[in-house]
Amino acid sequence: MITSYRQQFNDPKKYEMRLPKVAQLPLHWQVEPFEAVAGVRLVDVNSKIADRRAAETLATYFKRELSYDIVQYSVSETYPKDCVLLFTYETYEKVQYAFGAVCMRWREYLDHDLEYAMAWVWFHPYERKQGHLSKLWPHLAERFGNFVCEGPLSPAMRAFLTKRGELHRLLGQIEEDD
Repeated sequence: MITSYRQQFNDPKKYEMRLPKVAQLPLHWQVEPFEAVAGVRLVDVNSKIADRRAAETLATYFKRELSYDIVQYSVSETYPKDCVLLFTYETYEKVQYAFGAVCMRWREYLDHDLEYAMAWVWFHPYERKQGHLSKLWPHLAERFGNFVCEGPLSPAMRAFLTKRGELHRLLGQIEEDD
């Protein structure tokens, strides 16, 4: 019996990453209150479908990379307070692509204050460790208040929080002394 490459090596398409296009916006457009961080746009239930699809695509890449069971964001999201912050760039042909995302969700905890939670963060591998999240971080606190970071955390995210002195944002996780 002859097997195809795909059957033999477990579907190589699962390793494919294509940056999703986002809705075209006027060149002067910026998302409030993130005007200090160029290329960041807020995606919520009222956003254009192209932006919501881009957020879902990046959530799918997050799921694949971390072997989660479900995609952490869907085009059909209906929670008005939840949002995704898309990091975008524009090509010389004026096409905009998303290369990273931060998902913020409103949480109502029984044993904790009502607040936003950073549910997940994903960047294309070539865009990691480029300072994108560091530039956005002060604006996150401005917009979302005293948000928490939900786990499990990747080693890179734990290192990011440690470096910034933000381990207090870990909700329900034991801080380990290394």
